[in-house]
Amino acid sequence: MTDTSRAPASTAWSKVLARKMELKGQKLDSWSRSGRAKAVPFAVDEISTAAIEVSGPTFKRRRISRSDFEYIAERWEPYLKGQLRRDELNRSQNTTYILTILHWLDSN
Repeated sequence: MTDTSRAPASTAWSKVLARKMELKGQKLDSWSRSGRAKAVPFAVDEISTAAIEVSGPTFKRRRISRSDFEYIAERWEPYLKGQLRRDELNRSQNTTYILTILHWLDSN
């Protein structure tokens, strides 16, 4: 398996699509490098070629666009190495979910 942290963003998205059946339905706890992410669980509800949809007990279904996912995936390795702070990744309200999914891809 290719390490997502070293993969281009489009490869990270390809991994999401390739592991769609495994990822869909997963219940994940929010993750961050610092360990300070709020422990808000969420579920991966749907995955299409254009987006990932997630939902949780404290929010309705949210759509994570492929472009938002790839934006964060391009910065995944520098974030893991501590070269980018979490607040430098904020592009959308979905950054925490994207980081958690990238971490899941690398860990499973």
